[in-house]
Amino acid sequence: MDLVKKFAIRIILVITTVFILVGCDQATKQAAYKQLKDNNNSEIAGIVHLKYIENDGGMLSLGSNLPDTVKFIIFILFVSVFLAILFIYIIKNQQEYFLKQFALILILSGGLGNLIDRVFNEGNVIDFIRVRLPLIENGIFNIADFYVTVGFIILLLSLLTKQKVIRQEKDISI
Repeated sequence: MDLVKKFAIRIILVITTVFILVGCDQATKQAAYKQLKDNNNSEIAGIVHLKYIENDGGMLSLGSNLPDTVKFIIFILFVSVFLAILFIYIIKNQQEYFLKQFALILILSGGLGNLIDRVFNEGNVIDFIRVRLPLIENGIFNIADFYVTVGFIILLLSLLTKQKVIRQEKDISI
């Protein structure tokens, strides 16, 4: 297969994956809006609590007390530029191994899902999931946040694994 075809297939696969992940995120946010907005809280097995909130800050509402102009610059302009650069990086770096690519696609999808919220919801993101476990008690998040978090964990683990393999290869070659 020639290089242009491979590149086109790569772009189609990345865009399709992002589209599906963002679609799932947006669908869950719409369901939360319809089912939970009027204080219809829900609980699953005493661990997962569903509660609708609109978050105008970042993760765990960080930055919610900033002026609107600063929030716009950080959460819309900066994030838009970052996501565009990340998309280009994902498309152009076809030599990267699958796990790292998947992690970056999760981060891109989560960022895009929350960016869509901010653009169409007056700067707010719909959050609705609260997990009550011993280290994860207070944060309310959404599926996009989950994508970003899992993406960063996978990225970190894949980079650590790659470093270990590189060190082992150096030890073998000596």
